[in-house]
Amino acid sequence: MNDNLGETCVRCGEVGEDRRTLKMGCFYAMEELPVPFEQMTVFTAPLETLEITEKAKTIKTPQGVEIPIVPPKLRCSGELTPQALYTLRVCKDCRSSWMEAISAWFRAPASADAGKRSVGTGIFVRRHGTNVEVTEEEWCRLAEQNGKADLAPARAAVVEADDEETVLEILETLVEKLVAMQKATDAIMAESLAGSEIVATLVNKLRSWLAPRDKG
Repeated sequence: MNDNLGETCVRCGEVGEDRRTLKMGCFYAMEELPVPFEQMTVFTAPLETLEITEKAKTIKTPQGVEIPIVPPKLRCSGELTPQALYTLRVCKDCRSSWMEAISAWFRAPASADAGKRSVGTGIFVRRHGTNVEVTEEEWCRLAEQNGKADLAPARAAVVEADDEETVLEILETLVEKLVAMQKATDAIMAESLAGSEIVATLVNKLRSWLAPRDKG
């Protein structure tokens, strides 16, 4: 903000006087996005609990249309409910681009969303609040980005031979991998579909299945 020149648009960097505030919220921690959001809280109340104490100030156009320039003042006799919003201060051009982007998203086929694709790996991660199946290459790339290149995904191995010992070895290896994933506290596990409770349940079931064979 420059008091002499005006306010900077956070998207394009233009400095000017006429800025607009984009406000959005979707019951999700949107600060995860690489966007310089600011945060604000608004309070909502049932209309029947609101009383106007001072009318809005308006100006009248030559066509006789009244445009409010100062909102009315209200008194609430009920409870207020807080709602968190994420905001961006932008210029009118960037506001227009934002509205066009929302329109393009709404018109796009929902089947094109990454969350609905299937790549056949059985490896899932949490991405912006939804479960997305990724390829092994994508998983490895995510692991490297988060400093966990040695954290292998837990998934079924292919057994070509009908060999019980081979199956047991694979299951024991899988249990070890699952235990390692259960103990992990890094960002990959925070985003993985295989959360700690799911992993713990699967580990216990595999161990119960292996136990009788261990005794023999």
